Amino acid sequence: MNKHQTVFFVPLQLAFAEVKLTVTVRSPLWLNAPMTDQDQTEPRVQFGRGELLRQPQFRILLLARSISFFGDSLAPIAIPFAVLAAGGSAVDVGIVLGAGTVTNLILLLTAGVIADRMPRRLLLITSDALQGVVMTAMCVVLLTDNYSLWLLVVLQVLFGAGMALNMPAFTGILPQVVDPSHVQAANGLLSVTQSAAQIGGPAFAGILVAAGSPGIALGVDAATFFVSALLLLGLRVSTERAAEPMRFLRDLKEGWQEMTRRRWYWVSLLAHSGCNFSIGVFSVLGPVIVSGNGGATGWGLISTAGAIGSLIGGVVVMRLWLRRPIVYGNLAVVLYAPSLLLLVQPSPVWAIMIGAGVAAFAISILNGAWNSAVQQLIPEAILSRLSSYDWLISFATLPLGYTLAGPLSEAFGQSNVLVGSALLLALPCALTVLDPTIRGVRADRNGQIIKGEPIAEPVKAV
Repeated sequence: MNKHQTVFFVPLQLAFAEVKLTVTVRSPLWLNAPMTDQDQTEPRVQFGRGELLRQPQFRILLLARSISFFGDSLAPIAIPFAVLAAGGSAVDVGIVLGAGTVTNLILLLTAGVIADRMPRRLLLITSDALQGVVMTAMCVVLLTDNYSLWLLVVLQVLFGAGMALNMPAFTGILPQVVDPSHVQAANGLLSVTQSAAQIGGPAFAGILVAAGSPGIALGVDAATFFVSALLLLGLRVSTERAAEPMRFLRDLKEGWQEMTRRRWYWVSLLAHSGCNFSIGVFSVLGPVIVSGNGGATGWGLISTAGAIGSLIGGVVVMRLWLRRPIVYGNLAVVLYAPSLLLLVQPSPVWAIMIGAGVAAFAISILNGAWNSAVQQLIPEAILSRLSSYDWLISFATLPLGYTLAGPLSEAFGQSNVLVGSALLLALPCALTVLDPTIRGVRADRNGQIIKGEPIAEPVKAV
């Protein structure tokens, strides 16, 4: 799962097309830190899916994750229709879906501590098994006509707990499976498969719901979790470790201190929080505005254009060498702003399609650059804890954008909210390039990311 969410269609077969062009992006002089002799003389390593797919452990992880991505995309269609079919209201749908999200937010930091103290492979298997059991129970409830709003809420709470456990564990395990020079390509390939699942899954779920029952779709979802868990049983990581003693408050405090020591990390997180809020605004106001212009068909075309952009971004990031990965990742976010501004008039559907494609492309570049930098620069022993702060901020501000888009539009007008959201998204991310610690993060010619700035003293946890 990417920290910046884009839900668009991508044809799965294109995800594995070999890209022959190697792209190199060099920084302008004012962004450059001095290149070392090693930077200038070492041969380039070609980033490509071919080398990755020859690594058996990554193939297992990719297959398990792809199946899980597909399952993840079924429930958001099946659950709302299950609630509505049982006579529930839109408020009931929000309660059921929100129960999982709130639980996820509450438990993320705890899950980060656990993932740094226990074998991450075991946690991923446990998470998949828990989510599979929850979806099986929900399937049985719906197929036997024993619908109860509060029973679904309880099951969603359990599902949110499993999801919280999964995310920091997966962030931490990827560098244990692939070489540092392949981390960026691995993230790009995972992004492409996720983009494919996010539209192929909902379409498949819609067919199952229409032809049978939402319970059938949730049964398929449950099966994907169990298959993923079985595949992960065969995963062998390079630095698997036994469970370590855990002192929760001490470990949580240590995670906070390690995060605040890395200025490039927390400055970027603050900028990304504005990005996620604005994405939430776009996701809510976009369909509302386009409904009066192109209707559901128009929004479907816009989503498809975004899927193409996301696909291209995922494939490109597999082959892209960014000397300043965080600089260019954060600057790429600025390309999302036009998609918000195109809704102000509103523009023709074809123009919004272009904006959505560019926006999804930009988010794929950011996710690939950011995840690769984090997974290489953060020590393995604290990676899950720091990533849990990242996930927490992302998941907190995105639903905040969903929630406040409507009330803010009523208070200040849609146009003002869209312009303000575009500025909130673009300016903080653009200004991060002025920070020397962010400019100091660079990649060598072998694709390995190195840190050019000293680590600061930690900020004391309150």
